[in-house]
Amino acid sequence: MVVVRQERVDNGRDPDRTRKAILDAAKELIASEGVDAVSVSSVARLANVNRGTAYLHFKDREELMDATISSVVSELNEAIRSVSTHIQDWTPGDDSVMEAIAKTLGNNTTLVKVVLQEMIMGETSHTDELWQIWQDGLHALLDLPNVSKDVDFEVLTVIGVAGSFLWPIVTDAENMSKAKRDRSSKRFAAAFDRIVLEGILKRS
Repeated sequence: MVVVRQERVDNGRDPDRTRKAILDAAKELIASEGVDAVSVSSVARLANVNRGTAYLHFKDREELMDATISSVVSELNEAIRSVSTHIQDWTPGDDSVMEAIAKTLGNNTTLVKVVLQEMIMGETSHTDELWQIWQDGLHALLDLPNVSKDVDFEVLTVIGVAGSFLWPIVTDAENMSKAKRDRSSKRFAAAFDRIVLEGILKRS
């Protein structure tokens, strides 16, 4: 259930703040009710922004949706990129990189739901960069000397993205305390390292 914001933000003096409030409301509405629930009017009502003001920022639903998805993917990309660059330092048993990614996703379940819906709908224009970030990280992993060279790269990418994005949804992370979310992220990272990453090592 989404809750209408009580404080009206469209005072005309801070357009950046108003735009952010509209985008945040759109993300929340998509995550809770799906993309079909989104209209400029419904989002303006949720954000407690005057409808006319909302249309000054977004001329129609299509423009609002495009800006919302772009914002979501950009936020997640930046967070994932900041930790995935360390994957070249991975050693068997080291689940720190995947744990950091799992924590990022677990703490941003609203954004995760939006991106998952975009993937399911086959809209790749916004998520191409996300896939590229994952692929860059996994390429660095596969370049390590102890990793087998016959790993199916595409399958490995899908397992990594699908697993890490679905985990916080399946475990209902948004209704956990931070401490419980952190433990859940660590659980996923440890299992991913043992089942997937150690599975791509060269056999002695």
